[in-house]
Amino acid sequence: MTRVWNLYPWIAAGLVFAALSLSNADGPRSPLWYSEFGLYALMIFGLRVRTFLPLSRRAAPIANVGLVLVFGAIYESSLTVDGTGFGGMHPDTTASYLLAAGDYLMLAIAALVLIRRYHLTFRQTYFLAAGISLSEGLIFTGVLTAILTSAQAYLVPLFVAYYALAYAGFIALPLVLINPDLLWRGGATDQPGASARHLSIPLIWVIGFGLAFVVRVIWGLLYGPAITALFNLPPGVPGL
Repeated sequence: MTRVWNLYPWIAAGLVFAALSLSNADGPRSPLWYSEFGLYALMIFGLRVRTFLPLSRRAAPIANVGLVLVFGAIYESSLTVDGTGFGGMHPDTTASYLLAAGDYLMLAIAALVLIRRYHLTFRQTYFLAAGISLSEGLIFTGVLTAILTSAQAYLVPLFVAYYALAYAGFIALPLVLINPDLLWRGGATDQPGASARHLSIPLIWVIGFGLAFVVRVIWGLLYGPAITALFNLPPGVPGL
């Protein structure tokens, strides 16, 4: 059963779906569509090299959250709503990034709390990101639900793998640059009772899904409307 959770087949399946998507000419495409592949290349390179940034234990959590935001911004540049701007939240680039910032920041902080509490490794954080991604695919955009009920339902495993890869490309990717030990509460010598060895990968998926659901509800009820009003954003916000 542990072979099911081997990282490299999941990454490979996600890349296959991403490559297949390139042949789909339907809908608008960001001029920087290729930027997400830079994140995946960094992930694979980082997993093979395993050279960490020289950070202190105090600086590591700040760096982790900062890198999630940077990688999230890079991923957003690969998206577009209608081809006129960058980002998947709004047709206007500035509006899209303002709206997305709250989502990325809340997810970054929540993921960091779990990494610290349960001593999550890169692999476990990857599947945490996979669980987080399902909240979008199943509920908040319904893309995965639509595929499940379509004639292309056979693509669901590849689609799930791609969503996992895409979210891991900003939530888990910092852990190929930052030694996870620096983020763990108490360090690597902490009591093993706090270790993620007691969390199965399916449970980590469930935790990620629940975490993202709470974040997206907060975003939809509070952050999105507040930012829209504060910056007087133009109409065109999905879901608002």
